Amino acid sequence: MNSPTKRESERREYFRVSDDVTLSVHKIDNEDDLEMARGKMCDAIPDRFTLAATFTAQTADMQRLLHNMPGKSQELSAYLSKLDNKLNRLAQYMVLDSMHAEELPLKAVSLSAGGVAFHGEASFDENDMLEIRMVLYPDLVGVLAIARVVACEPESGGGYHVAVEFNEMRERDRDLLVKHSIHRDTILRRKEREAGEVD
Repeated sequence: MNSPTKRESERREYFRVSDDVTLSVHKIDNEDDLEMARGKMCDAIPDRFTLAATFTAQTADMQRLLHNMPGKSQELSAYLSKLDNKLNRLAQYMVLDSMHAEELPLKAVSLSAGGVAFHGEASFDENDMLEIRMVLYPDLVGVLAIARVVACEPESGGGYHVAVEFNEMRERDRDLLVKHSIHRDTILRRKEREAGEVD
């Protein structure tokens, strides 16, 4: 019998949604590149791209601390909240700037906490390792992952349908992906219901 933890992990891995993201994909050619990508994920190597995701995770911790603070004033709570918002906005700008997101069109993807499938112009071999950078909207959170190519098939209109699984990712980024996917699914279902009501 599977443990609840394992069942929950499997549910997260296979929950997929359609989404539009800013996506950057780079093939990892050697062990040095792989270690560099790992260093960015564990914050050993500073990377502006991961800053917003780090701040988002820390915001929840800060809110818990503030909630449990004895004798806190409303003014202090409001001040700390505004300070947190300012830092988050700064981090979001750094994410977009580091990706040059204004130069990259949004890309339609099929996304889950376990992997992503997308249309690409480059062909990859099965088991190729890739560094994946995604900006999730509307929160402008950057997710960094090391992924393995599980499929790369030519498409009739040109280019390739590429499917990858996330081999290495910060757990807080995976949690963000889960929350984002659930929120995205809720929005899509609501739009479907509204379209049905109009018809």
